[in-house]
Amino acid sequence: MSKCSNDSASQILSYTTVEDPTSMIQKCGLKLKETPRKPIDYKYGPRSIAVGDFNNDSWPDMVVANHIVNDIAIYFG
Repeated sequence: MSKCSNDSASQILSYTTVEDPTSMIQKCGLKLKETPRKPIDYKYGPRSIAVGDFNNDSWPDMVVANHIVNDIAIYFG
């Protein structure tokens, strides 16, 4: 869970290898407010996700750690 926008709500970032990640959320019994999805096609085997202001512009950025080719991808907000 992280602050990924400039509103008062927290957002959940997740990665999955399944076609419909909402099926996993429903199995957990979570009741979340539906928001528009903004998927990122990251095909190299994500291992973890972190959020922070990596370029010091006061906007949240996201970094994805890759375990297949041993690198990271940074997405600036």
